[in-house]
Amino acid sequence: MKLVPVNGYVLIEPYQETQRASGLIIADTGKSKPMRGTIIAASGEWSKSVGTEVMYSKFGAIEVRYDDTDYVMVRERDILAAIDDAV
Repeated sequence: MKLVPVNGYVLIEPYQETQRASGLIIADTGKSKPMRGTIIAASGEWSKSVGTEVMYSKFGAIEVRYDDTDYVMVRERDILAAIDDAV
């Protein structure tokens, strides 16, 4: 069984940073919520973009836990940018 977003929502697996470049490990309580992740499933125009890395608005994100994994659901309009490594 898998989650399938409907009504213009996109399911994103957010990045989980546990260590800074300086080597300091930040406790969960001191971290801000990630605003970058990978599309896992989508409806609408983003449905062909599964696997794409995106930046999204943290204010529009709904936290979801499914099969012991944390995800966020955002509306298509809350995706701010697709990240292209080729640029």
